Amino acid sequence: MNLRHILCLAMAATLTLTGCLSLDYNANSNDVRVVEVPVYIEDTGHAHEHDTAVDTSPPEDTAIEEEVLYAVWVDSADQPMAFNGVDIIWIIDSSGSMGSYQTQVELGIEAMMNALPIDVDWRLVIISADPEVAAQNEWSTFPGYLTPFDTLADAQDMFNESNVGSDEEGFDAFKYYVEQNPHASQWMRDDTALLVVFVSDEAEQSDDIRTADEFVTYAQGVRNDLFIASIVNLNPAMSLCNSNASNEGEEYIDAANLVGGTVIDICEEDWSAGVQDAASQVEVLEFIDLTYVPDPASIIVYYDAVEVTEGGEWEYDASLNRVNFLVLPGEGVHVEIGYVYAI
Repeated sequence: MNLRHILCLAMAATLTLTGCLSLDYNANSNDVRVVEVPVYIEDTGHAHEHDTAVDTSPPEDTAIEEEVLYAVWVDSADQPMAFNGVDIIWIIDSSGSMGSYQTQVELGIEAMMNALPIDVDWRLVIISADPEVAAQNEWSTFPGYLTPFDTLADAQDMFNESNVGSDEEGFDAFKYYVEQNPHASQWMRDDTALLVVFVSDEAEQSDDIRTADEFVTYAQGVRNDLFIASIVNLNPAMSLCNSNASNEGEEYIDAANLVGGTVIDICEEDWSAGVQDAASQVEVLEFIDLTYVPDPASIIVYYDAVEVTEGGEWEYDASLNRVNFLVLPGEGVHVEIGYVYAI
């Protein structure tokens, strides 16, 4: 029994796969699950002559020479809808407790600026998570937003000018900025996508927009093509530094998950990888880098739960550990790549 069959059986048992022909794997982009599959080796007395079986217990009359465990992994992503550019708003908690994160904030913004290709027409502003400040704040340097031609020094200047206020109300800050700040209507466009990046070390505390569902509904009314990244405290059980459950950015996390966005632990010393993932949400999906090195024969690729053929529509590049799409997935298509790797 080959590893592709092992993959099918394991995914059928754990990821609700129907006969290995359709995949009902309800996951957000890059959300993955793992299952360990024990493979029992027939003891033939020859070190390299093995037959494998997929049973979770050894067959009768078969001695276990060794147990080889395989993990089934699914990498996934969504093909963005076509749009003319992207407007990006970083909404940053400016309370005193955020002082220790200033370097990460600046480097994170730089990482996003570098990750967005020049051929994506993007504009970026930084505002405070204090709604009253967000309603009035405006960068003093023309044109009032960052572009692909600006530098880290420009981003630092904008961050320093917006880094005032004490309220931790990211949802309301977005609303107040869009509705009350006259500068917003001067640079935000009606025909582009919108990427909102929340940065806070405390829980969301807005008065007007109280839940993630309400925020997503409101923000999609501003721009239908909505992407969200949340750089926040995770639950203490998962966080690298947060020991206080009341500081968890649960609503920010939920908002990102509702649109298949990106969640980054604010405790990470380097946010660049996560911020680059957030930036990739607005790029055309031409390939997916795999999380683990697969057995190439086990790779299965699905576009919206329909298996697509190797060679005609995709190919595996072992040198980069990447699946390249020879036929690009259509707008909004959910791509899933399942495979087996030995552990």
